[in-house]
Amino acid sequence: MQMDQEIIGLLKRKLAVLDQIAANTEQQGRFVKKQQMTGLRRLLREREALIEELGGIVGALRGKSVPPDNYEVHSLQKTIKGRQHEILDTCHQVLQNAQLVKAEIFSQLHSTRTTYQLNSRYIYQWERPVPRTRINAKV
Repeated sequence: MQMDQEIIGLLKRKLAVLDQIAANTEQQGRFVKKQQMTGLRRLLREREALIEELGGIVGALRGKSVPPDNYEVHSLQKTIKGRQHEILDTCHQVLQNAQLVKAEIFSQLHSTRTTYQLNSRYIYQWERPVPRTRINAKV
């Protein structure tokens, strides 16, 4: 009975960490849309700490054997599995949005560079004043 309570406690902690990861992922999506890189870096550091904590919980659960007749443990495992799939789908969507934003920034940067090169090499080159020299200069 003590072992079952320990497993249930670990599974509940795992579900809580997964909820924190899901909230973190949703915040990442908002930061990507706003292009706020400093906030995004902070969220990624927090996510790394949460994933390390999740790895510790999984390692602790790995050594435990789940009794086949405990329905609470099995329902928690089913809930955790569904939550993991939701988080993976959200992560995939945030990653796709980040790639789209990256492509958009790249195209804006490319057009800015092209415009600058066009202006600096071709358009304004002819408008620069030519130093006045005499054709028949005395030598």
